[in-house]
Amino acid sequence: MSAGPARPKEMMALTTDSTLEKLKKILRNPALQKSILVAAVALLTLDLLEFPRHPYSPQHDLSSHATFEYYAAKHFQFGKEVFQNVGPYGYVHYADGYAGFIPIRKIVLKNIFRLILLSLVLWAGGRMPPGAPRSFWWLCFFAVQCFVHVSSFASGAKMPGAFPEVEWDQPYGILAVYLSALYLLQERTDLSYLVFSSGLLCFLAFTALTKHTLFVAASGAIIAISMQEMLRKKYSQAIKFPLGFCLFLAIHWLLAGQDLMNLPGYLRGIFAFCSGYNDGRHSAYGAPLQITIAGSLLLGVLILRSLLNWRIGQAGFARPAIECSFLALAWKHGFISSDIWHIVEFCATAALLIPPLLFLPSGTQCGPESRPISRFVWATKPVCNWCVLGSCTGLILLVLQPCTISAGAGGDFGYSLNYLKTRLANNFNWLTTPQASLEKMRGELREMEARFSLPQIKARVGGEGVDYFGDRPGLVLLNGLSYHSRPMPIPFAAWHPFLQKANEDFYRNAQTAPQFVICDIAQLGDRFTPQCDALAMSALLDNYHPVLTDHGLSLLERNSSALCTKSKRAYLSSLTTQFFTLVPLQQWRNQTIWMQATISYSWMGKVRSLLYTTPPCFIVYRLAGDPKLHKKRFVTSLGSNGCLLTPLIGDNGALVGLFSSAGSNSLNQVEEFGFSVDRGSQKYFQPDIRISFYQQPLPP
Repeated sequence: MSAGPARPKEMMALTTDSTLEKLKKILRNPALQKSILVAAVALLTLDLLEFPRHPYSPQHDLSSHATFEYYAAKHFQFGKEVFQNVGPYGYVHYADGYAGFIPIRKIVLKNIFRLILLSLVLWAGGRMPPGAPRSFWWLCFFAVQCFVHVSSFASGAKMPGAFPEVEWDQPYGILAVYLSALYLLQERTDLSYLVFSSGLLCFLAFTALTKHTLFVAASGAIIAISMQEMLRKKYSQAIKFPLGFCLFLAIHWLLAGQDLMNLPGYLRGIFAFCSGYNDGRHSAYGAPLQITIAGSLLLGVLILRSLLNWRIGQAGFARPAIECSFLALAWKHGFISSDIWHIVEFCATAALLIPPLLFLPSGTQCGPESRPISRFVWATKPVCNWCVLGSCTGLILLVLQPCTISAGAGGDFGYSLNYLKTRLANNFNWLTTPQASLEKMRGELREMEARFSLPQIKARVGGEGVDYFGDRPGLVLLNGLSYHSRPMPIPFAAWHPFLQKANEDFYRNAQTAPQFVICDIAQLGDRFTPQCDALAMSALLDNYHPVLTDHGLSLLERNSSALCTKSKRAYLSSLTTQFFTLVPLQQWRNQTIWMQATISYSWMGKVRSLLYTTPPCFIVYRLAGDPKLHKKRFVTSLGSNGCLLTPLIGDNGALVGLFSSAGSNSLNQVEEFGFSVDRGSQKYFQPDIRISFYQQPLPP
């Protein structure tokens, strides 16, 4: 009995199956697979390359990036003349901005760095399971690029205050160090490994001299690898890695035009900057609670998974130690500042670290795989990693939710796929027409210079050295002045006594003090302004005087008499007080009063400062003739350094007024002040506060 005609549904199913089989056969074609891989690598390469997209401007971040390039061009000595948050190669990380001092060197070094990162990504991707894990990871590099300031991106970052994109060099730098460490952890002795491991030690040493966080990350990775080899009794390997790292560190230091004698000072500056970061950088109010909780959960899940990988693989402690420390470093970097820029950087770092953490086998990097322990058998299944990946992706989206909501509501910060298109097009233009792209940047920089010209200051300063007391040093560079900066040139970033003392010595030393200083003092958010570089401000009052004002900036000139090399403050009295108690100052009315306060943490406060952020402390004060109490965040680590409490200097007008003979009578006098904390934060502090008062001499 013959079969009847096929039904329409059966025919459709047969056709679909036939189409799928043909499609699978096409996709299995080696030539097509190779073509897709080549196209994907080419696109990833185009994305990772970095070329200038906008000129620098007076905006704080872009100004600072330009000074890094200026330091390199003028051979400033790090560890002696400069204590910034970067090293002598710090300019390499900011090739997106055009400053014009050493553009070719910066572009070349930047793209060598990115090509090495690309090689590490390809190496690690080739050892992941084929298909989805590798594709997901590569897509992350494109996805994280699209968080921008929407209005700034639309204007091309040509307006003051415009800074369109997140600084991706922090996540990329940590990823580069992490992948380099994984390569070094392989148990291999073949020639290619010896050659490439030597090259990666050179690369890690270079990376360490670009930024403080990367110095800490690279050094920590080398120490962890060395300790693991020491425990395995492979003593030659244990010594080889740190010795090679230190050797390349010295070579790169010398190639940057630095004196080896200044290297210990550079290391001292790193520890000072990092130890003051918690107290000086974070916002008093922190990130929203839901964002902090989601970020903490993301950190906890990844650290737990890293430790579980180690427990299952039994492959040495170095890899989980590196992963956990890098994740914690990224978390603190993001949530201490608590602004959306740094939080997005943390999410980007996590997104780029998750795939290799989950899908790169421990045995390949850290020695032969051991047999899984039975009670953790489920954790060895691929589905576990996909569950962790899904959970972490959800937490990242939860953290980033305010960004997308803001963008959807017309906010300034958001997700723009158009930015990725513009970035790729810019990179393509630089590769195909480099001369035209360079001329375009030069033209835009000339427009920026004309826009922010300071004709009166330029005429008065001429070729003399000038410093900038403010957070926009790009104004000095845009006017072609001879920039002689303090060791820590940003007032609010001088958040450690060591940095403040170095800046004070700069203004009190006849060999270093510049002839002129441009002052741009302004309220810095919730910070108590007089604390920002307070010792340097005291030296300015002793050794400089105002000469003119241009576009709201005050120009000070060095006194013709011998410099005052030491402060001549006269001791008045001391007292012990507590929080929520106001201290009257009427007995010193119309005098200049310098105040030092010693505020100590309890053991709970010290633990919190180590694991998260320092608990916020506030100074509360009332000005003469004003019944209102004002409240600003007080940096407790700088309390013993002191600051000019009264008259209150909060802007250039108050500073210039203090130099007049009647300045102390006409400025904002503080009638009473005290310290406070949030009610729930009292347990983090010792109850007694020791305060000392000194009379600051009026400017001569």
